[in-house]
Amino acid sequence: PITPAIVWMDGRSGPEVRAATAELAPEEILRISGKVPCTTPSLYKLRALITRIAPEASAKVARFLDVHGFLAAALVGEAVSTFPSADPLGLVDMRARRYSSSLCDLARVRLDQLAPLVEAGSGAWSRPGWSTRCSGRSCAAARRRSDSPRTWSGSPEQEMAKPRGSARESGARATPT
Repeated sequence: PITPAIVWMDGRSGPEVRAATAELAPEEILRISGKVPCTTPSLYKLRALITRIAPEASAKVARFLDVHGFLAAALVGEAVSTFPSADPLGLVDMRARRYSSSLCDLARVRLDQLAPLVEAGSGAWSRPGWSTRCSGRSCAAARRRSDSPRTWSGSPEQEMAKPRGSARESGARATPT
């Protein structure tokens, strides 16, 4: 992480809520995200971080990750997120099942700075050599080739420090929200 985490109840983003709702009607934000504009969704905390709290640190960020994206990068070496995990960011258009470009613009975040979204439990983020078996409520990762759970080379820190590239090749620089 480049900056300390900002927790969900941090109220410093009040000015950003007011500025964002001056740019996009609160009704439109609610329609897209399902979230009432307030300091709880991370959209406004990201905007505060990028524009006011730590603009110098934010300039160094390759990726902004939610908790799932950060843990996926650390555990399997690929920063991906799921819709339920990314939803609290306030950047997801849940009807369209993708990040909303208008909400990302409000947060001052580029779409390529966010972890790709996959369906929860789909196994779409599994690394080569792994598969995901799901039946009913139980989901278990099964190794195909190795007895070692680490089938990628390098540490999670090395994986996250890789230079930017395509979404699948990008390293992750995370600012937990």
